[in-house]
Amino acid sequence: MNQSPIRYERAVMEDVPAIVKIIQTAKDGIAAEDWYVAVNEDFVRENVEQRGFIVKAMSEDTIAGFLLVHYPMDDEDNMGAYLQLDKVERRKVAHMDTACVLPAYRGMHLQQTLLEEGERILKTTAYRYSMATVHPDNRYSLRNLLAAGYSVVTTVPKYGGLLRHVVCKDVIKTWSV
Repeated sequence: MNQSPIRYERAVMEDVPAIVKIIQTAKDGIAAEDWYVAVNEDFVRENVEQRGFIVKAMSEDTIAGFLLVHYPMDDEDNMGAYLQLDKVERRKVAHMDTACVLPAYRGMHLQQTLLEEGERILKTTAYRYSMATVHPDNRYSLRNLLAAGYSVVTTVPKYGGLLRHVVCKDVIKTWSV
């Protein structure tokens, strides 16, 4: 495990190639293939500056991990539908879309801290509901989400039929189902 202090920053376009490599590393090393659905480079680029943001965990000059936060706005896949939010409230939903940590930095609670950093940023915006999906058997990510105050809203097939818990946290107040 790397012992360098970790700092958290917003990603910029120049970080996209390194982030895409981390996604590929995560995809290649995942315990079960259906636990992780990788996003593509175009989606990463879109969310660096336009439709969300990316928080990166930096160890010296290395991106140790990141969290991609996506603003679904009026998109059909806005998970606010699972909360039965009206159109106005759905525009306050942010997806904690993709979190990845390089193997050398696992066990340092980076995923949980990245979530906290993402929520801290969301609190300065009009976004209120932080939502994510997680495979029911992915106990690592599920444990991190539950420890961060997320609640399971429903369990449904997503991403072409893959079973997922849909989780939510109200970043203004604690979400309760």
